[in-house]
Amino acid sequence: MNPLARKVFLFLFAGLALLGLSACSNEAGERKAFIEFLQTRIVDQPGLRVPKLTDEEQKSLGRYAAQYAVIGDFNDSMGKAFNEASPAMQTMASLSTPQALMQGQARIGQARAALAKVKGQLGEQLSKTQADRAKLEQPDDLKTVFQAAYEKTVVKPSELMLKVLDQTDGILAEAQNFAAFLKANEASVTFNGSQVEVNSPALLEELNAHLGALNDKRHKLMELQNELNAMVR
Repeated sequence: MNPLARKVFLFLFAGLALLGLSACSNEAGERKAFIEFLQTRIVDQPGLRVPKLTDEEQKSLGRYAAQYAVIGDFNDSMGKAFNEASPAMQTMASLSTPQALMQGQARIGQARAALAKVKGQLGEQLSKTQADRAKLEQPDDLKTVFQAAYEKTVVKPSELMLKVLDQTDGILAEAQNFAAFLKANEASVTFNGSQVEVNSPALLEELNAHLGALNDKRHKLMELQNELNAMVR
């Protein structure tokens, strides 16, 4: 190799080495910023926190902003699911008397259909999020803190949200059964506000069984809702 060619080769080699060092340093800085963001803004915070990235944070996280989107996108989907489920979840509150339940069977059916749709959509989004999570390539130092943030913002909230949806559907299903019982025995029952009077011991026993089942499911739903409220505070 002649001296000029050798100088050109060394110059090019040095340039490539500098580029490599620059790229490595850039990744390390972005990773460090991402780890700090996850730890201080999500893991160490009380309750459920999934902050939107500012332009400055987007820039500092660089390539890792796309990894954060796995968490952020699912959180947006879960918020949307909760908003869409809210009218169905409030159906029981609007049908506050036995007579209203009996007359509102169609509304109960519509509420259950709406819940089933929301639950299906949330399940699909969760499956997509899990698949996206599995594809992420992360060094060990990032992997640990990301998993902690993922558990806190995706795994636990989705599990609890699905339990709330299931329990709400269970209440609505029991309400349908109760409403059908009242309708089938309409000639033998008397409505007095929130009270129901029946004219036979057998009907009274069946009536109490329906009311007991409804109260048990309501109590369980209240526990889940309190747990969910505590999580998102």
